[in-house]
Amino acid sequence: MLIKFGSMLVILFLVSCTNAGSFSLFNSGPLASYKAVLTACSGYATTLTVLALHKRQGKMSVEQIGSVDVARALGNSVCDRDEPPLDISEALDIIEDVAFELLVIKAIVEN
Repeated sequence: MLIKFGSMLVILFLVSCTNAGSFSLFNSGPLASYKAVLTACSGYATTLTVLALHKRQGKMSVEQIGSVDVARALGNSVCDRDEPPLDISEALDIIEDVAFELLVIKAIVEN
């Protein structure tokens, strides 16, 4: 699985427990950014899985495969980690850009 920073999930859970059960904690502040990165990494991983299937079925061009490989290297630098990125804002920018690029390729391949 690409999303390895499970320790972050434990931290999010512990912090939510110490905040009198308030779930609004996840909708603002730095934890909202971690949540956004986790969400983007999940979408990234799902899109990669779909693109891998299209590649095996021969539906992708050489250029598309190359673009996915470059995007995957960047995406993995954010999502394939044992701990959360140090600069969560930069990580979010990277994974959002990568996920968008992969979604564009997916849309082209599927149409």
